[in-house]
Amino acid sequence: MTPSYSEFPMFVPTTDGQIATVLTVPQEEPRGLVILLHGLGSGRSNLNRLWTITGRDLADRGLATVRMDYPAVGDSTGTFHGQLEDPPVEEVETVARFILELLPVPRVAVVGECLGARTAFRLAPRLPQLSSIGVVSASPDGLMSGMGYSRTGRMVKDASKRMRGLRRVARRILPHATVRRHQVLAPDVEQGIRSVETRFLFVGDPVMFEEVRRAIGAIASESGSSARVGEVVILPATGDSIGSWPRRLHPALLEQMVEWIDQVFPRPGPIGLSADPSAAEMVGRG
Repeated sequence: MTPSYSEFPMFVPTTDGQIATVLTVPQEEPRGLVILLHGLGSGRSNLNRLWTITGRDLADRGLATVRMDYPAVGDSTGTFHGQLEDPPVEEVETVARFILELLPVPRVAVVGECLGARTAFRLAPRLPQLSSIGVVSASPDGLMSGMGYSRTGRMVKDASKRMRGLRRVARRILPHATVRRHQVLAPDVEQGIRSVETRFLFVGDPVMFEEVRRAIGAIASESGSSARVGEVVILPATGDSIGSWPRRLHPALLEQMVEWIDQVFPRPGPIGLSADPSAAEMVGRG
């Protein structure tokens, strides 16, 4: 059977090397462009080829996608950027602008995992066409910034240091309890939620996402916007292999991502008809 898409591997030159990139396009003129950014420990196809499958599914819906290796990852050259505070935003911007010269679509969405998500939020103010960001993650840590321990947390830790017996008793009573650092959304993440449409698709134990969900919800509640600001979806899952996106999770992940991205890009109306309902009614009467 003839594929409903075409794929074009290419190397996009940057100031520091070349970025290995694969562009997937539908047979018809694309409605928009989706940039798929992987996390650490994987490459442009993502683990278990998640981005490859996503790109081809989106092509069936009339959307172009681009997946890429980061500098010094996979087939790309250049200097590696592997820190959340120093993501490869310049290289991703270069690839995005290069593709937009080939496909001058009006709207761009970015879906990122871990490092890819932080890169997407840094990219938002630099790329005017970027209107939507989707985050796929098995951990909220990459979106948060530590702010030290709360007052109660500091008191507990200080007391446990002074009284070792108290620490042993506490461990017997609450063997799994921990004193966690108070965290807030990283500044670039918070700015992105306020400026573009965002969706967070978390996979794992819902309890571990409570803090980040509250932080996102606080921004959404104060925005007063009818747009979907900071929409959060959690796919409950357990196991150490969640972060590797095992194939058992693929159907749920793909359904959530593809449906949301499809809704982000408006479908064109009938050719020759005005978007105004009264005009369309007049044409129908004629």
